[in-house]
Amino acid sequence: RKMTTKITLILCLISCNICSCQTSSTDTCANKKDLFLYLNVDELPSFKYENMTAMEYIYKNLKWPNEFDGQGTVIVSFIVKKDGNVCNIKIEKSLCPECDKEVKRVIDSMPKWQHGKLNNRPVDVTLYLPILFRLSYE
Repeated sequence: RKMTTKITLILCLISCNICSCQTSSTDTCANKKDLFLYLNVDELPSFKYENMTAMEYIYKNLKWPNEFDGQGTVIVSFIVKKDGNVCNIKIEKSLCPECDKEVKRVIDSMPKWQHGKLNNRPVDVTLYLPILFRLSYE
């Protein structure tokens, strides 16, 4: 049987926190004292780009790092801001430096999302996504 390298992505929304914060010119949230977290949101952010879901976009753009020959999961968090841009990308669970860098690159390259809403107002939303790197045998 021929061994092929295949990236399998499983994107799930693990957790969702809403943060209402000021944004600075460096595209990150302001001081932590300006951060407010909520447990519920009326409308989660949604991603639609050229009829692709977030999972399809990430799968299409993620490249397997040459230096990595194992498997595992990277958990990434990021904020979808009120204007739909992504900021504050953090690796919550690392797999290897090359995989982490690639996941951050793809998340950072994402086009605008549709913002989340709370009480019919746009709010910044923190999302957590697990991204699975797995070798498949076909």
